Amino acid sequence: MDMDTINMASWLIYAKPNNKILKATLKLLYKYWERNNYLCNYFLFHLFFKMATEQYPEEWKKVPYLNQIDNHLLARELLNKYDDNKFNMIVNITDFHKLTYKFDKDKSTKDTFLEKILNS
Repeated sequence: MDMDTINMASWLIYAKPNNKILKATLKLLYKYWERNNYLCNYFLFHLFFKMATEQYPEEWKKVPYLNQIDNHLLARELLNKYDDNKFNMIVNITDFHKLTYKFDKDKSTKDTFLEKILNS
C-alpha cells in the first residue's frame, strides 16, 4: 500500500456534529460492511476517509495540520528512567499523548515514566 494515500491518523478525532467528511466516511464504511464480512485492508477507515476528503476538499482545507510525532514522544519514554525535566518538556509540547499497553510486563516499572503516569 502507498502510505501517501493516508492523510490522517485515527487515534484522535474531533469534529462538530454532522461533519461532512466523517459522515461520508461512515457511509462508505456502512456500504462496505453491507457487502463484506471481512476486513480487506487494515487501513480501510483511512482509505475511506481519504476518499471523503477528496469529495469535500474545501472542508478538508479547514482542518489544521497537527504533527502526530509529538503525541508519541511520551510513549517512547514509558519504561525509561523517569526524568522530571524531560517529562515536563514532553507534556508541554502537546496536550495529547498516545500511550501504549504493549510493553514487556515482566520488566520493572520502578522509577520509570510509566510509574509516574500511573501514580499521578
